[in-house]
Amino acid sequence: MVSRIRSLAERFRESLFFVPILMIAGAAILALVTVRIDDDGALATTALPIVSVTVSSARTILGTVAGATITVAGFVFAMTALTVQLGASSYSPRIIRGFQRDRFQQFVIGAAAGTFTFCLLALAAVQAPPGNGDAVSIPSLTVTLGVVFGVVTIVAIVAFIDHVVRRMRVDEVIRNTADETTAVIEGALGGGWEPDELE
Repeated sequence: MVSRIRSLAERFRESLFFVPILMIAGAAILALVTVRIDDDGALATTALPIVSVTVSSARTILGTVAGATITVAGFVFAMTALTVQLGASSYSPRIIRGFQRDRFQQFVIGAAAGTFTFCLLALAAVQAPPGNGDAVSIPSLTVTLGVVFGVVTIVAIVAFIDHVVRRMRVDEVIRNTADETTAVIEGALGGGWEPDELE
C-alpha cells in the first residue's frame, strides 16, 4: 500500500497535466465570477483601474488575447517536447524526469492554457445590454483581467525560454542529475549517506 502511494505521488510530481488542469479550472471559475460582477454593474462607481469598453471592443480584445495565447501555448508545448528530446539524446534519458517535474514549466503551460480558457469563456458571455446597443462604454473587470493575464503569459514565456536555455547547460544538467541520484541513494539508505563516504 505504501509503495502504491509513493508511486502515485511520483507520477503526480512528473505529470505535466495536473497543474495546468488546476489553472484551467481556476480560470474558468474566475471568468464566470468576473462576468457576473460586470453584469451586476458593481464597478461603475469604483476608482479601480478598470478598462472601460464597448461590447464590440471587449469582444475584439478578448478574441485577440485568446488567439495569441493559444498560439503561444502551442509554442510552449513544442519547445518542451523538443527540449526533452534533445536533452535525452544529447545527455541521458534520466534527465527527462527532471524536465517533467519542473514546476515552472508546468506553471507556464497552465498560464497559457488558463488565459485562453478565461478569454474564451468571457468572449462567449459578453453580450450587449438589451436596448442599449453597442455604443455604451462600461467598466469591464473581465476585459481588464484578460489583458493582464495576456501580459503575464507573455512575460512567463520569455522567462520560460531563459529557463530552458539555462537548464540545457552541461553544468546544470550534471548538477541536477547528481542531485537526483543523491536523493535516490539517500532514500534507499535511509538518509544517512554522504557522497564523501565513497572517497
